Amino acid sequence: MWKDLDIWLLLAGLGIFLFGIRLIESSIATLGGQGLKRMLRTYTSTRLRAIFTGTVATLLLQSSTAVTLMVMAFVGAGIITLTNSIGVVLGANIGTTATSWIVATIGFKLDIAEFALPFIGIGGLVLLFLGKSPRYNQVSHLLVGFGFLFLGLDQMKDSVSAFAETFDPARFAGSPWWMFVLIGLVLTAVMQSSTVTVAIMLTALHSGLFEFREAALAVVGCSVGTTSTAFLGSLNAATATKRVAMTNVVYNAFAATLAILTLPLYMRIFERIWGPGYDQVLAVALFFTAFNVVGVLFFLPLIGPFGRLVERLAPERTKQRTKVIANIAPDVPEAAVTGIREEVRLLLLGVIDLHRMLFGVRQPVRSWLPWREEAGVAERYDDLKLVQAEIITYGTRVEQHGLGRSGSDALNRALHAARLALYAAKTLKDVKANIDGFAGDSTFTGQFLVRSRDRIARTHTRMEALLQPDTPNEDRQPDEVAALEQWMQEDDTTCLHELSIAAREGLLKERDLGTAMQMQRAIAQSSHDLLKALAEMQRAVAEEQAEDRVNA
Repeated sequence: MWKDLDIWLLLAGLGIFLFGIRLIESSIATLGGQGLKRMLRTYTSTRLRAIFTGTVATLLLQSSTAVTLMVMAFVGAGIITLTNSIGVVLGANIGTTATSWIVATIGFKLDIAEFALPFIGIGGLVLLFLGKSPRYNQVSHLLVGFGFLFLGLDQMKDSVSAFAETFDPARFAGSPWWMFVLIGLVLTAVMQSSTVTVAIMLTALHSGLFEFREAALAVVGCSVGTTSTAFLGSLNAATATKRVAMTNVVYNAFAATLAILTLPLYMRIFERIWGPGYDQVLAVALFFTAFNVVGVLFFLPLIGPFGRLVERLAPERTKQRTKVIANIAPDVPEAAVTGIREEVRLLLLGVIDLHRMLFGVRQPVRSWLPWREEAGVAERYDDLKLVQAEIITYGTRVEQHGLGRSGSDALNRALHAARLALYAAKTLKDVKANIDGFAGDSTFTGQFLVRSRDRIARTHTRMEALLQPDTPNEDRQPDEVAALEQWMQEDDTTCLHELSIAAREGLLKERDLGTAMQMQRAIAQSSHDLLKALAEMQRAVAEEQAEDRVNA
């Protein structure tokens, strides 16, 4: 019996099919990847929209794993909430069933070779005559990919046709249900593609190697196996990534359990609607979609409570220095650039916190760093330096994954802002001895320090307001930055004039005058660097918003 199985033809068909799937995935990701990622960022504000977006994105990308990995990155960047990310994961599981319909309705209903060869031929001609255009190059890959998908399916079907004639499906009679679930799970985990596993199961079913029950159970296992990539990738990842991966595994296990329990009911429904001789291949495709839709409907009311449970099971780590980018893989540039920008915003607030500590201002920004109460200026400055180093290092890793022009500009502006923030921190840290020397003095120098503290407090209060997320009237921010810059220049001029008068009137010794002048220059320079960093951040946001409007 086994000699009738053409194993090399089967492997060749599987390889051609898998290669076709990869061509389709890569070409669609290149042709519409930016738009799909922008859709994931934008259209996930509610649970239902998140489910719809996850479904559509997976339909287009032909990979629920790719969508799940993108969602992990966006949750880490704070672009998508954990609750709404669950909706995207649910939708991705519905979208991944689309290929099974293509295989079931076209793959076994038409002469596949005649259907596949025109795709390959036209794709080859497009590559030959229009391949110099990047867009048409990807269109040719898409056409050839579909051709290989159908051609590989035809090869697999031919390889088992002779074997199926001598194979007795009764051999599987009495086999435990979990064996077929395990077959689907392992195949999907090994091949990293639920689409390929489903195609294999449908081919086996069409050839008579499996009955409906066995193929349906294998497809259930396939839905669980598709979580393996995201789960393995989250083992040593940050908290947000672990949470999304945990959600993906738990939901698929929940839907699979529900599908196994209700499988006899599905079989009775199909028999009642189509009769005993119903098309089992089409029925498996319908079952695959139906149990995912039913699973989503059952799970939908549990999204909120489940999200809170996941947050408790995977609490946020407190020892990490970076708060945002630690949760984002650098291979999703759109999320990574947004994460870097948010990390730099927090870095700027940390520098303001350090400055206030230097001057003894009693309004510290609530720092995200695990600073001990007794931590001094030097220790806190070292922590800020390490944060900046992590941002710069992470930024270089993001650049390796390719960015558009606006994305590259936004990244460079954010990294420049991070460097300016540390310049500002160091400039004032270096005059700490001068500040301490004037503290507690009842003469002009002590009064000068008090006035300097008040000025820097007012400056930082205005900067902090501009650094808040979701700041209202964003269109007015550049005007407010310009107004603050003018006020700082006027304040610096006034301060230097006061020092000149004090020196002329003998209120300041020559040595104290030099110290006060050095301190004022440091205050002006550090404030100027902070303001430049803030302006760079605003330009990065404006450029990204402009690109979104152009692409909308």
